[in-house]
Amino acid sequence: IMKKCDAAVGNLHACKRAVGKQWGISSQGVRWIYNQVILPSVMYSSVVWHHSVEQKLYLRERIEVLQRQAALLITRGLRSTPTANLEIMAGIQPIALKLKEDAIKAALRLKMHGNWDQYYQYNKDDTSKSHAYSVERTLKQLPFTRCNLIDIIPSTLVLDRKFRTIINNHQEAIASIKNIQDEVWQIYTDGSKQGNITGAGFCVFRYGTTQHTRSYQLGTIATVYQSNS
Repeated sequence: IMKKCDAAVGNLHACKRAVGKQWGISSQGVRWIYNQVILPSVMYSSVVWHHSVEQKLYLRERIEVLQRQAALLITRGLRSTPTANLEIMAGIQPIALKLKEDAIKAALRLKMHGNWDQYYQYNKDDTSKSHAYSVERTLKQLPFTRCNLIDIIPSTLVLDRKFRTIINNHQEAIASIKNIQDEVWQIYTDGSKQGNITGAGFCVFRYGTTQHTRSYQLGTIATVYQSNS
């Protein structure tokens, strides 16, 4: 971890040569380099080691030095400015939270694909030094991560498709609906978001009457695009 941080600080110093108060790479450019190049190289496999940063002060201080150097480069701020203020002005997330977020995403991705190993050794005080134990404790504090429902759709090879997709403009769609024969099954779906609540529903028509209808509340986590998909 220390070597990663040292290398990242060295990369920031290389960028510093091309950044001045009134010239050089723009603040947006420095922020992009930090978020897309330097930070991912530091956070690689953070699901394994992020708990060490929380437990060991010297690691946390070293990572915060990296964040502060980046914030100073982005804002061109004074060295006496507190780190928290620099992060707000630079528009970057506190690195401790960023590490935890990355670890949670990696753990959930491994869980969803069935590659998460939750069998670890416990100490006498019913704790464990395993990274899996640390991440499991964090996940238990987040209600939505205990949900068994996921929206991952596995890839399926279909050689004999029984349907075809036709996307018409508004006028053509209205005209085609009016010409549908009564014995044809018609299924209509829709999803929407009002405030922070999303929902979806569908209805089935045949012979001019509603055969079936159903609506679902999707809670506050789903996006409007997920409710329509």
